[in-house]
Amino acid sequence: MRVYFSHDDAVPMFSGSIGGRFGGAEMQIFSIANVLSKYEDVSVHFLVSNQNIMLPHGDPVQFAYNPTLISKGIPLISRVINESRERKAYPYVTGEIFVHTIVNENIFVNFERAKKHGMKFVLRLSCDADITGDFFAQSLVERYYALLQKCDMIIAQSKNQARLLMDCRGLKGIVIPNGLPDAPIKGTSSKTDECVLWIGRCVNLKRPWDYLELARRNSETKFVMFLSDDDNDLKKWIKDSTKSISNLEIVENVSNDNAMAFMNMCKLYINTSSIEGFPNTFIEAMRASVPIASLSVDPDSIIRDNKIGIVGNNDMETFNDKIKNLLDDESELKRMGHSARNLYETNYTVHTLGEKYHRAFRELLCQR
Repeated sequence: MRVYFSHDDAVPMFSGSIGGRFGGAEMQIFSIANVLSKYEDVSVHFLVSNQNIMLPHGDPVQFAYNPTLISKGIPLISRVINESRERKAYPYVTGEIFVHTIVNENIFVNFERAKKHGMKFVLRLSCDADITGDFFAQSLVERYYALLQKCDMIIAQSKNQARLLMDCRGLKGIVIPNGLPDAPIKGTSSKTDECVLWIGRCVNLKRPWDYLELARRNSETKFVMFLSDDDNDLKKWIKDSTKSISNLEIVENVSNDNAMAFMNMCKLYINTSSIEGFPNTFIEAMRASVPIASLSVDPDSIIRDNKIGIVGNNDMETFNDKIKNLLDDESELKRMGHSARNLYETNYTVHTLGEKYHRAFRELLCQR
């Protein structure tokens, strides 16, 4: 079984740049490709669209540039050149699977090429907005919805997401939750044993202003906020606003290693997003035996049902009261953290992730 992936932002991770902080989609594509490459009956190939990205070398994942096709000049010569370029990227033309995530213009190019070469096209949903169309450029919407109908498989990160896919688009998806390796922690941090932690991008759907408000209301507790390398007005506003919040520390451009070092030593992880798929940070918290406090997001009710934290039901007053009560209850924090770790070991390891993808892709290839 030969599986193709295409997600340029994940490529540096295969070159050993895993110390940098990457988004959820990048982390998952990296994890899925790596774990599948360990199966003896799977060959993993990664196609890179940006010709300026240096390709990683070596086994087990093979890299090639997604060919840039020409449309000018003498048609016969152009066709010969294009076919030669495509053969280099797609050395096999039957029985393949192409996995795509992130909705952008590349999805249409990858779909057409995959179908041309007889591949099954698999779309892995990155968040609920991939279904509802929120935040999409208008030029993408209709073409994307038409493409959704043609996918051979759509992978949802949660049962809730799969239900949304059926309700909004009338399409059935299979559910494969995210997973992460139980890697040793290499980073270092200090004096964070009494802090709470927030990790995210500086975009509106993450609602970082709510975290700032929680910090103001809980001045006796240290709040730490990891900001991505976004350079926008919201980030500037956050940094200006935090000057008046003495118990809030901003950490920028953090590596994955140091993020996990902080996670291991904090007492509560807080999420304020309005929309998510299945956040990697939830799995990172569970892996580190840290309870989760989420303002709105609770995929498949894992927080409520497994009692690994608290959910605010999008009500800041209720959320703040629950956080205060939990931070005052050390025994409950420990109990929730222990339950979170057990849940990670049972459901969200990279080994479990690999088994589910391997089985799903094998079954897909049997559907001729």
